[in-house]
Amino acid sequence: MTSFTLSLPDDTYHRIAEIAQIRGISIGDLFGGVATALVTEADAEARFRAHAQRGLGKAERGLGLLGRYAIGEVRGTPMRVELTDQAALRRLPWEGLKSYLDAQGWRQVDHIGDKALVYVPDETETEAVEILVPTRYDLGDYVSRMAEAVHILADLEHRSALDVYQDILTSSPDEERLQIPEADQKSEGPDP
Repeated sequence: MTSFTLSLPDDTYHRIAEIAQIRGISIGDLFGGVATALVTEADAEARFRAHAQRGLGKAERGLGLLGRYAIGEVRGTPMRVELTDQAALRRLPWEGLKSYLDAQGWRQVDHIGDKALVYVPDETETEAVEILVPTRYDLGDYVSRMAEAVHILADLEHRSALDVYQDILTSSPDEERLQIPEADQKSEGPDP
């Protein structure tokens, strides 16, 4: 860990101390959070610029696809069903998403610190698509990233979002399935 000295006007320092106290954290933790946010923002901007660079000269094709999606011509799907249940998406294990992508031939091409893995489809996919797999449940965008992944996969696989969700849910590498014969099923309380 690196430390440094920062000179601030007194009134700015007192205001920062007040904010840290309200949030119940130290001034150092407050600055650490700000620094992390700046680094994350810079990484996101770099990723956006890389996407923009890959899309140079493809604006007409992209706008055409968007127009076709708007009127339901792409892949014969007249309507897109959104999976918006926040609690259900939070229960979706990132390990299951990773296993599902690995099994479907997607390739991990990058990672974003300890926060996310970057996956792209196999070489036969013609569209520039990537899925960010959040690797920590405490991330603020965990639910939105999982929803985005489900919807991208549903679109690419021509399946419903609910079917993809169910497959990811059952793809967790740690999940064990036990078949209990009905005669042996004795329960003295609710299922865990």
